[in-house]
Amino acid sequence: MSCKDRSKALVGKTRRWTCLSDGQWSGHSLPRCKAQCPIIDTEHLTIIYSSRLLEGSSATFSCPPTHVLSGVNRTICTRNGEWADPIPTCSRTDIPKPEGHPVNKKKCPNISDENLLVDHSRHLTEGSVATFHCPSTYVLSGVSRTICTRSGEWADPIPKCLRPHVLWKHFLSHCLDS
Repeated sequence: MSCKDRSKALVGKTRRWTCLSDGQWSGHSLPRCKAQCPIIDTEHLTIIYSSRLLEGSSATFSCPPTHVLSGVNRTICTRNGEWADPIPTCSRTDIPKPEGHPVNKKKCPNISDENLLVDHSRHLTEGSVATFHCPSTYVLSGVSRTICTRSGEWADPIPKCLRPHVLWKHFLSHCLDS
């Protein structure tokens, strides 16, 4: 047995059948000709077929984690051998960064102050440490290091580099106030 329409597939047992004296075919059921849908071939699209590509079967679609599905996530093969819905596509997206990745963290402001020498990591995000130094003719007034907090702020006030005579005046004014 075979299907007259070559675009269809013979489904069921294809053994030899005999016409009985009562006009019925031997066996429990006759094979049928069913429409067959085309194989789907789209870049990055993962397809799971429920069975052979015959009418009534389904195709379920998904994309890799770096892509997003545009369109339906499932379609059915119709009687006329076509998929019921347009075939979806997978388009690349920015890869989501895990929690805590420098891109997702709030950044502390860049530290730039006249005469203040700063060493810090590139990212300026939570946990980054900034270390402060002054040129040889200056004295550091304030902390020598601070850390970037989760809120995107430095944990301590940014120090200054002062000339020794300015530092002495600063010291005296605080001593005289108390």
